Amino acid sequence: MKILYAEDDPVAAELVRSGLRAHGWQVQIARDSMQAGMFAAKGQFDLILLDLQMPGGGGYVTLKRLGLSIHTADTPVIVVSGTDDERAPEKARRLGARAFVKKPVDLDELSSLIRSTLGIPDPSPS
Repeated sequence: MKILYAEDDPVAAELVRSGLRAHGWQVQIARDSMQAGMFAAKGQFDLILLDLQMPGGGGYVTLKRLGLSIHTADTPVIVVSGTDDERAPEKARRLGARAFVKKPVDLDELSSLIRSTLGIPDPSPS
């Protein structure tokens, strides 16, 4: 399963990518809104993780564009953001986000949310 993670903070991006890889996900990083849009249109991603505070147009603009594109309209988006705006989760959902996760991210919870969003059962405990 392929995930696009749009995140301009290289440290945060690599932490999430490494953590999700440990859970079995393939993760490609986009460093700004423009790159996220280009990668999303060209790639076959199962899910997009999207930061709201990025250069190149910002997350809300990107979220709206993803929902309007024939290439990405059906791709689920989970917003991952450190914003303090208490209206952000509602606004993100109105623009098409399936869920909103507040930074810092718990990688086990994020992986579980990704599985739930994609309809993939959590692995059975050993």
